[in-house]
Amino acid sequence: MVKLTGRILIADEVNSNQRIYPKSVLEKIVEECKDKPMLGQLGMPYWPKTSVDLDRAAFKCENFRMDGNELKCDIESLDTFHGKLFEDMAQKIPLAYSSIGVATTSTDGIVGDDFRLTGIAAISEPDWSFSKIGKNNDNK
Repeated sequence: MVKLTGRILIADEVNSNQRIYPKSVLEKIVEECKDKPMLGQLGMPYWPKTSVDLDRAAFKCENFRMDGNELKCDIESLDTFHGKLFEDMAQKIPLAYSSIGVATTSTDGIVGDDFRLTGIAAISEPDWSFSKIGKNNDNK
């Protein structure tokens, strides 16, 4: 079993996808997710899907919290085929974590207050263009 802390989003900064997540949106996620675990998968869902592919579920995220301007959560591998792949990857390479969800976005890239987090994606960091700064997890 792998347990780590992952950074999911950074508030009030333009990411490589040209989106800005206001801190108020991230604080709303913390409030909405405080009592429910969220599933995560390896890689992003296939477009246009906006939720975790259950057959690719690899980990769960709990204890969403703000750490300064960063939305973080505790990540724990699942006892699934993809969970075992995640465990192997997480021990060998840096992973980036990204939100999966839906929202309106303004023409200048600001994500709306209607943002709904539906899952988390783990991506090999060197391949992840949305990762703006350094290593995205703190192994426990």
